[in-house]
Amino acid sequence: MASRSPSTAASSRAPAKAGPASPPQSKVAYDRRRPELTALHQAVAEGWPQLRELVHEQVQAPLPRFVERGFEAYLACGQLAAGLTRCRCRDCGSEFVVAWSCKIRGLCASCDGKRMIEQTTHLLDSVLPEVPVRQFVLTFPFDVRLLLAWNAPTRSKVIAAFHRAVDRFYTARARLAGVPGPTKCAAVCVAQRFSSDLRLNLHIHTLFADGVWSQSDGQAVFHPSPPLGEFDVQEILLDAQLRIDRQLRSGGWQDREDDPFADDQPALAALMRAALRGRTVSPDTEQDARRKAALRRLPRPNGANCAQADGYSLHANTRVGAFARDDLRRLVKYVCRPAISAQRVTRTDDGRYRVELKTPYRDGTHAVTLSAVDLTARLGALMQLPRCPAVRYYGCFAPNARARPQVVKAGAQAPCRRNKPRDKDLAELKELAKLVPGSAQERIERYVAQEVERRTSTRLSWSQALRAAFAIDIEKCNVCGGRREVIAAIPPGPIVRKILTHLGLPTIVVRRRPCDVWQVRGPPGELVPGDFDDVEVTDAPDPPADEDLDPPFWDDPLNDAGI
Repeated sequence: MASRSPSTAASSRAPAKAGPASPPQSKVAYDRRRPELTALHQAVAEGWPQLRELVHEQVQAPLPRFVERGFEAYLACGQLAAGLTRCRCRDCGSEFVVAWSCKIRGLCASCDGKRMIEQTTHLLDSVLPEVPVRQFVLTFPFDVRLLLAWNAPTRSKVIAAFHRAVDRFYTARARLAGVPGPTKCAAVCVAQRFSSDLRLNLHIHTLFADGVWSQSDGQAVFHPSPPLGEFDVQEILLDAQLRIDRQLRSGGWQDREDDPFADDQPALAALMRAALRGRTVSPDTEQDARRKAALRRLPRPNGANCAQADGYSLHANTRVGAFARDDLRRLVKYVCRPAISAQRVTRTDDGRYRVELKTPYRDGTHAVTLSAVDLTARLGALMQLPRCPAVRYYGCFAPNARARPQVVKAGAQAPCRRNKPRDKDLAELKELAKLVPGSAQERIERYVAQEVERRTSTRLSWSQALRAAFAIDIEKCNVCGGRREVIAAIPPGPIVRKILTHLGLPTIVVRRRPCDVWQVRGPPGELVPGDFDDVEVTDAPDPPADEDLDPPFWDDPLNDAGI
């Protein structure tokens, strides 16, 4: 059980006062989160059993195993009865207990919030150099969104095709500007699956270095690109569209009538289709006529440096200067943000759940109301497929790029999982391990494993994430100012119940919430929507208005996602 990391603590005390020589302390007082008390957790606990029964009734097929495990793990995330870690102060002996986390991608706001801090810290401290950065946001037609949502190999080819289109544009510009020799671009791409109202809306955010690198005397030299214009964005989009269509045709996905994903995973395909079009899955829930009309009249993106063609749209108006690191940090956090925050979900008087929109619609709508089963169904569709990375590196930022050590901020010391330690490095680590107290074989193995993980992994511990997000030093004892250390990781069982009983805390994991009234359903409705032919789109479908393509810069350490 040592592979599971803590997520929440069981005590809430104000941090110790700083002394004269101490660094500035955070004004945020740490208080452990209680997910079982939030409306989002209550909605999933209420809607998950209904959704599983509804899918079995209408589709006659179960949901994939990773979806079921994801919901079950999320319902136990952050609860001490599901497993805890004991920490003790070395000086005064006071103890501190921490709950385990679920680490479910695309579902748990807390775990995704920690993952956002990890990715932001890694990109800012190790990858992105001090050069201008421009964000490109590419959205797809409805049928392509659904295909890319479940087909990871095709999504990789589509993203690579888009990168080649932008790379060709930057390279051609550098050639016209007289940059000598071959040039290289660099980019970081993040695939987002959600919109503000939790519909399935797969689009990609790509952070390009706004320029190219060339080699001069064995060193990489950066050449910034001239300002971007609207015709330039249109040229990039048309080139990207041709390349993407070529990839779809080569894979046999263009104008294909059958759906292999629906044949292989009919239940998950049904949830994705319903979430893509904003449909409800509960037969007794009335469709919102205004929202269906909004699907037929998709708003166009406004602002400069935007282009659209045949259902594709590209936004490239967000640019951060070379030395505006604070603005770049906020932009990276925006790109890596979780799908939902627990603070945005509230329970209404009629038993449904209100989801506040991050950005209001153009007609003034600032919230949508969903039943528990509909909210749970949308969250299930947004859950990321296993073994599919969400962050990708291209060009000079790629792990195997020859110029990567000269381009990235941390140089050759940047953490990368492909940089396996050499035998010489392992020998040096074993020599250093002799200085660590403990038995010989045990200390060598533990020290080498920790150092290899530190050099090759971009992950942060729970205490490091809190320090990076809120400037809270949770390893510092708030009684005597000493240092806390982990003494035991205890799985759920009688020992955990004994500890929680002694502390006066709940000993039962809250996984189910009974419905107020079980409604009597009529004949099963249509869970699997038909084709997209009944969606009357007079113009090319563009991103919904609630999708903030040009994000404002705000000061929120975790983007409203509490850890």
